[in-house]
Amino acid sequence: MPEMRLLLVLVFAVIAAAQAPAPQPAKPAAPSPLIFSSDFLRDIRLQDIEALSAAIRLEFQADPKSVSREPALAALVRATEQALRANSNNVAWVFGSRLLAFFNKAAWDPQLDQAIALDFSLDRRVLPPGSLLHARIERLFRTPSPPDSAARIQLALKDAAGKPHWQGGLTAVPDDSYFEIPIPVRSLPPGEYTVSYTFFAAPGAPLLSSTRAFRIDSAWRTRESALAAKARQLALKGAIASSQANQSAFQFIQWAAHAMALYEAGHTVGGSPDPHPIVESWAYRKSPRFWSAPFSESAIRQAEAFAAALMSGANPLAGQPDLRLAFRSSADQSLRTFRLFLPNSLPASDPVPLVVLLHGFAGDESSWLDRLPGSGDLVRRLASERRFAVLAPSARSHYSRFEGPDAADLDQLRSIVASIRPIDLNRVALIGHGPAAFAAINAALASSEKWPVAVAIAGIPSAIPAAAPGSTPRLLFEYAAADTLFPASEARKWAYLLEKRIPGFQAREIPDADNAAAPAAALERAIAFLLDSPPAPSAGKPPAQVK
Repeated sequence: MPEMRLLLVLVFAVIAAAQAPAPQPAKPAAPSPLIFSSDFLRDIRLQDIEALSAAIRLEFQADPKSVSREPALAALVRATEQALRANSNNVAWVFGSRLLAFFNKAAWDPQLDQAIALDFSLDRRVLPPGSLLHARIERLFRTPSPPDSAARIQLALKDAAGKPHWQGGLTAVPDDSYFEIPIPVRSLPPGEYTVSYTFFAAPGAPLLSSTRAFRIDSAWRTRESALAAKARQLALKGAIASSQANQSAFQFIQWAAHAMALYEAGHTVGGSPDPHPIVESWAYRKSPRFWSAPFSESAIRQAEAFAAALMSGANPLAGQPDLRLAFRSSADQSLRTFRLFLPNSLPASDPVPLVVLLHGFAGDESSWLDRLPGSGDLVRRLASERRFAVLAPSARSHYSRFEGPDAADLDQLRSIVASIRPIDLNRVALIGHGPAAFAAINAALASSEKWPVAVAIAGIPSAIPAAAPGSTPRLLFEYAAADTLFPASEARKWAYLLEKRIPGFQAREIPDADNAAAPAAALERAIAFLLDSPPAPSAGKPPAQVK
């Protein structure tokens, strides 16, 4: 009997052991988003870093307590800020992208790093019918792929109306630093199309998406060759040296011919690179986009019209109030474009006021005239009614404050416009929006002789502006009550301080306007500030005029 009892105890012990759950191994700690060790294969573009930085700032402004709710986030914020301050774009890209992922409810994991590392482009933007097209997937940095990674990419083709023409299968991400995927376009008719890219972190879970445009055009190369040939003929003819108007039109023809070749080959045109899928998916979720298409049919037509006029000996600018021209920058010898609006109401020879419009965040030369809400028609109407010329330059970056070579370009453009038509240099205003707001103020404080009036709209300074000796510009600051890029709470503090520090400085809050609406809301007051107030004294000099 004792043996039987012992056997029963053993049997029940075995049964109990079989039914009890097996001891679980300790769960490994989640990898820290602060750990990163990898080799970069290509440097991150400055434009992508700027867009990322602006998006993170907007996220914090929308939810300032987000850091306190996530203990690990504070360290990631500090690491991102330190990398940005040190101009370490590559490191800032990794940490900033992981930070932006948090705001978009995407936890950091190896699949996210794969998404951050992959960029997407097309090998061409323009192709004749029957040609081949490939999507390029390129790694920015090496990241080890987990053995069980579920990450996949998928491509799709649509026409300009959004009609689907093809959708590829889900493709595993290879370890190659660069690979191509063919797009079936050989049977498509001429027209405009898009290829979309989607990154899936897991089946049915799209993480990022991006779109690239291309066109099928049988006449593109013929027009490009004809334009380049006419540019060579005009250079040999020597007619371009007869006036600044001819020179600016000719340089636009040169720019357009070169841009057509670049665009066809899929390269950057006019400082407008395609944003990385991280930026396109997340950074532009809240931040605005006010730049124009990198290259358009209207630009080609204008270049062709300029070429025809110059070949015939006619004035290329005659009868065209809204112009896109080019100049060779004395700062770095680059060929750069600008917009010039000369309303038909301007007097034939009398000097007229000049308004220089500096684009803000995510903008270019066409922002004020075409892209900002409500500003384009207002600019044209005011210029026609009040008889002033309008100049709109483009900075080297969509997010520039018009410093360095961009500031030097402003001085050069002022002289170019004055050579095209007479300008009253006592009635010149710099009007800056967003990051360019206090670039306008700083330029006027540096030299009121060049820039007697400056208006800052919806921006804040990075430091207290100071006037150069003898510089006495008239300054106006218009800030928007509903601005999220440059909050009114900060702008009010700066307005109070600058009114105390700078003689004659004026500030006003625009009610019921955000950053995008502020330019249109402030423009009439800005123009009145230029035209309806007496010009600043010019230190005993007679009124300045250029003819």
